[in-house]
This record gives sequence, C-alpha cells and structure tokens, in this order.
Amino acid sequence: MYIENEINNYFAGMLFDKKFTSDLSEKEQKLLNIYLKGVTENIKDILQ
Repeated sequence: MYIENEINNYFAGMLFDKKFTSDLSEKEQKLLNIYLKGVTENIKDILQ
C-alpha cells in the first residue's frame, strides 16, 4: 500500500507540473500511460 501511494504521488506531481508533457522522457510517458490505464480500470471496477 505504501509503494502504491508513492507511485500515485509521483504521477500526481507530474500531472500538476505545467511543463509536464514536454519534459517527460519517452520511458516516463510510457509508464504514465500504463499508470493512467490502470487508474481507469480501477475506477471502472469501483463504479460497477
């Protein structure tokens, strides 16, 4: 749970950074996309 919270904090920090997309490396963008897909799936599961 602690690690999951830290991952959430890491990506939340990126999302609130104004220069966010232009500053991300390709690897970070791929990780963010995977993370956001996971968040989407979790939300769908909660809403069902």
